[in-house]
Amino acid sequence: MSTDVTELDFQSHRVEELERFHKQRLKEDQENALERTVRANWCVEIFEATEGKVGLPWSVNYGSEDITIYHDWPMKEVTKANGEVELVKDYGAKRDVNVHETNNQIARIMQFARSKGLAVEKKYDESYFRMKITLHQVGDEPSYKDVVMTYSANRKAVCTAVTKTVHHEAKEAYDEETTEWICEPISFLGMDVD
Repeated sequence: MSTDVTELDFQSHRVEELERFHKQRLKEDQENALERTVRANWCVEIFEATEGKVGLPWSVNYGSEDITIYHDWPMKEVTKANGEVELVKDYGAKRDVNVHETNNQIARIMQFARSKGLAVEKKYDESYFRMKITLHQVGDEPSYKDVVMTYSANRKAVCTAVTKTVHHEAKEAYDEETTEWICEPISFLGMDVD
């Protein structure tokens, strides 16, 4: 008799867990739908307001977009089988950051966000400048539930990398190269973007 009760308890527990799981999944789907809709509306609005200069992201699911603009690919000469020389883009070469155009892009986004009264937070890390825009705040205080869009750009667009050699005296002395970023203040809100 006790095995029947235990089996019923186990089955009941499984049903309760499945119901709990499905309710949570539906709640998360609704929250994610709101988040995607808010982000999608923002992206379309800024795309239209800038006449397409701020492009549409591949997807709004990620909530982030790299807005670094690079100079075009350098050209290289290629000799065809018939001996004719042709200039083609060198897709294997490194492209440099177009500092002016990337800063204009940052300014467009920041100016548009501020014109809408949205909070804009700037952050720097080793490789990127990030601009987090809070599109929809849940509650009175910032929260992980807020709907945000983060734009990132290569840090070279807003700062200058200075490489220094530091000498360390030890049993075996050695030199170490370090990179320091010099970030002059840029008034993105005051920039005249074209």
